[in-house]
Amino acid sequence: MSQLSRPMSSPFDLELLLPESRRHTYDVKLVHLLKIGHVRAIVAGKDFNSDSSHASVGLSDIIQAIFTRPDESKNPGRETLRAFAKDLYTRFEKSPSVLEIKPPKPSDDLTSSCSLFSSKEGLALRALGGCIDLRIALSQPLRREYGGLIDAPEQFRLIFDGRLFLAWCDMAELQLKNSLGQAAREFLRATITTDKATPGWPVPLRPDIYLVAVERQDHQKLTATDIMPFRAGKNDLVVLYPPTISVRNMVELVRSDLWRPLQCFYDARSTCWLIDDRLDSIGELNDELNGYLASLFERSSFSAMFSGIPRHIRRVLSHIHLQLQVLSEGEIKLREAMKMLTMTIDGSTVLKPARDYLEDEAGSHDSIDKDTQLRLMDYAGSEATNVSVLQATVWAAIIGAVVGALMTLLASHWPGGGASASQGMIERVARYFGLS
Repeated sequence: MSQLSRPMSSPFDLELLLPESRRHTYDVKLVHLLKIGHVRAIVAGKDFNSDSSHASVGLSDIIQAIFTRPDESKNPGRETLRAFAKDLYTRFEKSPSVLEIKPPKPSDDLTSSCSLFSSKEGLALRALGGCIDLRIALSQPLRREYGGLIDAPEQFRLIFDGRLFLAWCDMAELQLKNSLGQAAREFLRATITTDKATPGWPVPLRPDIYLVAVERQDHQKLTATDIMPFRAGKNDLVVLYPPTISVRNMVELVRSDLWRPLQCFYDARSTCWLIDDRLDSIGELNDELNGYLASLFERSSFSAMFSGIPRHIRRVLSHIHLQLQVLSEGEIKLREAMKMLTMTIDGSTVLKPARDYLEDEAGSHDSIDKDTQLRLMDYAGSEATNVSVLQATVWAAIIGAVVGALMTLLASHWPGGGASASQGMIERVARYFGLS
């Protein structure tokens, strides 16, 4: 926990976080902590009333409807989103932890410009057309149920767009160590999704963002340099602002500044999860492949020919090729996402000081030695081919022997038998098959 995360009953030592040239310049009036994270909500899938009519609309129908059918009466996708927004509000309204919802009812603005993406669970929401503003109160038993988050604030504000959330609270209500971000994450997971394993790392983002209302000690107005966000400690961000601006307006200004780059950040993270998932699948297939190779080598050449193992090896190799193709597509998508992230961070005043952290985290994923992987596949394929060639040779010899025996037998019963009859039969068979 950074230097700023101390109860407001203690002196607030901003001096230790300021550059030396700016120390002994400000009087602190208010401090608020902001924590940001991501919880994925499923629009059409198992999490949102899978037995209801709107959950039966197919992914392709929804995408086609949203982007190609402006006529509302023929747009099942729009109805799905409206049903989703209504369901979302119903869940918040039923929660005893929600004290206030703004806007009080779902509006068309929330669903008019949504963006979606496909996932294993269904059609997931990238962002609503607007944000839902909640005032949350978590009882002590509920904080214990959420994983022992006793140090989380009892009340806080929460802004949620269906995917990203921003939780904020007055530092005077926080302990030295607090779990504001974790509390917001667990509340949303418990309220809007039953899938506790929904990917969301890192949730919340590790940097703490502090909004600090200050006045200059020389009673001059704050300059542009004064209010420029800066990095404090390893990752935390500090934004100074004049107390004449309300904290609610300041929170909205900060949110609008960092929302787009954070969407790009979690887009990149989602791609990294896809890459890691493909790598896990390749690892499992490699284990299966090595098992077949070990079984093949334990057998005699004759036994291996009739074991069916070469067929299994070729099947596994085809699956690995498919996973490698998906992996390559994911890597291309990640490079594009990282370029977009860099571009949007350049346009963000608040997040620019945390560029290194965001780019490192966004592109973090496991890797594979593709040369070694391909050598393993080539080796396994050659071993399977060798057995198949041997098998084909044996079968050819057997078939040849059988055909030869049959021809000899027939020739012996052919009118005028003997060698000339056998030769005559061979010539007839050859002519029949076009061999002479």
